[in-house]
Amino acid sequence: MAMFTETPSLKGAVGLIQTISVNKLQLVLKRLVENFHTQDEAAFSEEEVNKLCSSFKMAKEDVDLVLTTCKFFLSQAAYHNSKPGAFAKHLASIGMDQDRCMVFHEVWDESGKSINSLLRQKSMAVNQLETINWQLSLQIAQKSKTKQKTPRAVFELGIKDSSKQEITLLIFANTANVEA
Repeated sequence: MAMFTETPSLKGAVGLIQTISVNKLQLVLKRLVENFHTQDEAAFSEEEVNKLCSSFKMAKEDVDLVLTTCKFFLSQAAYHNSKPGAFAKHLASIGMDQDRCMVFHEVWDESGKSINSLLRQKSMAVNQLETINWQLSLQIAQKSKTKQKTPRAVFELGIKDSSKQEITLLIFANTANVEA
C-alpha cells in the first residue's frame, strides 16, 4: 500500500526538496521534528523563513510548500508507524533521489519512536470519557396497573473537558412501558 499519492503539487514539492543541499535539509527536518508536537505553532518564525528563502534561493511560497510537505511526510510516517527503510522506499517511489531519502531515513530513525510515543499520548478529542456509572431498576406494579413492567436505566457519564480540566456529569434516564 502506497503511503503517498503522487499529485502534481507533491511532485513539485519533491522537485523543490531535491534542490536543497543534504546538510540543510537535515537541519530543517530536525527542526520540524523538534516542533512536531506543537500543531498550532509554526516551526520557523517569519524571520527564519525569510532566511531560508535566501539560503535555498526560493520564493516564500516555495519554502512554505517545502516545509509543509516535509511535515506531511513525517506525519504520514507516524500515521503508518513506518520503519525508516520502508519510509525511504516510499519517498523514492514518488521520485525523491537517494541522498534526500537517506536524510529522511536518518531523521526518522533517530526521532520516529519519540514522535509516535508523543502522538499516542496526545488526544485527538476535545472531551474524554472518564467514568461510567449506571443503575437499572424495574417497576413491577403501580396503583392503577397491576401487571406492568417499566424498566428504568440511569447512566451517569463523567466527561473530562481538556480546556477546563473539569469533570462534567451527564445523566440520562430511559423508561419504556411494557404491559404484560
